[in-house]
Amino acid sequence: MSRRRGWWWWVGAGLGVALTLTGCGSDDSNGDEDPGDDLTEETATQGSSYTEVTDHPGSLDEFTGAREDAEVESCEAGGSGWIAEGTVTNPLDDLQSYRVYVSVRSEEGTIGLVQVNVDDVDAGDSGSWEADFDLNEDDLECSLRVERFSPDE
Repeated sequence: MSRRRGWWWWVGAGLGVALTLTGCGSDDSNGDEDPGDDLTEETATQGSSYTEVTDHPGSLDEFTGAREDAEVESCEAGGSGWIAEGTVTNPLDDLQSYRVYVSVRSEEGTIGLVQVNVDDVDAGDSGSWEADFDLNEDDLECSLRVERFSPDE
């Protein structure tokens, strides 16, 4: 085999592998996709999942991750679905606002995501938040992603 044939053989083999892998792509049908990938300003309800988000998580230019500022006081079934309630407490010396992203998870993974804005929390004060999920599932757990930012931004 000449050196030139060896080079072309590797190019052909690489092209064949690339085409084969292209046909094996994932459609994310297992539910593990990033919940922020297809977020819109509308409420999306399909099957047993629920999303109500107006701002993509992390979309603020100047925000601080502030999970330690937030507390979940309750996360339970009630009324027509699940309700999560809690507070955020501003530890800084100036006015702050918050975006609280509340997710609910079952054993299979995240099935709900709701954004709650808590605007203009004075220094040292707390603000309440509530997230409602139109879900009729059992045994869900709540978790938070919290972004703190100056309302001037």
